Amino acid sequence: MESSYITVDFFRKLPQEAEKGMNPAPSSVEHYAEGHFQRIGSNVSSYVGMVSETLRNSIPKAVVHCQVREANRSLLDHFYAQLGKKEVYNT
Repeated sequence: MESSYITVDFFRKLPQEAEKGMNPAPSSVEHYAEGHFQRIGSNVSSYVGMVSETLRNSIPKAVVHCQVREANRSLLDHFYAQLGKKEVYNT
């Protein structure tokens, strides 16, 4: 399975707003809060998108892995049964 850890590159790809480093004026506090919440929403949306893509890529692999593992067990059981019959008939 692929590992999918959040790295610095994930956050570098997020859209960044130009921040001035100054406290907003009292008249623009509401605008600042709205922009801040929009940025949080954008980051959460990007994270959910990344998780969805990871699941979309890994679930089919997990399903096939389970199918192959079950087929392997079934074939081994059949092989051991056939081998046991031959040993009983040869003795």
